[in-house]
Amino acid sequence: MTSLPMLVTPPGSELLLPPEFGLPAGSTWRLVESLGSCFFVALASADTFSTSEPRTLIMCWDSDLVHFLESAKMATTLHALRHFKIEVIGHQPTMKVQEVGEIWRGADTAANEMDVIIFKATDGSSFCGVDGIPVPASVRIDKLIVAIGPVAAAS
Repeated sequence: MTSLPMLVTPPGSELLLPPEFGLPAGSTWRLVESLGSCFFVALASADTFSTSEPRTLIMCWDSDLVHFLESAKMATTLHALRHFKIEVIGHQPTMKVQEVGEIWRGADTAANEMDVIIFKATDGSSFCGVDGIPVPASVRIDKLIVAIGPVAAAS
């Protein structure tokens, strides 16, 4: 299984819709495939969206998710976030899904203070990066980026 985190659209998956539908500029697709073992699915609203309804966003990179949230060009609300990780257990592929309650920024003190994005799941576990690796002991957690859903409502 490849671990290159990106989304692809197989040939024939583009859905051409008439402009009269009033959809935002861009391509429309019936199918998007994840190349890699992990990805995020977010439910978000932004003041730059053409409607006020939340949209489902599929993202492969943790840094893209954080840039979207911290963008000075839009006000964004993250309503829900799930992390999907493909794991092979005994030659059987399975999908592990974690609900994320908080996103934090940190630094790895063993790697010249390299930036690290930490995800705290609602089950109490934490992981970093799109690959969902355990948070190394050398990571210092510095700043809350966002609390999501019920976690945000409780704070």
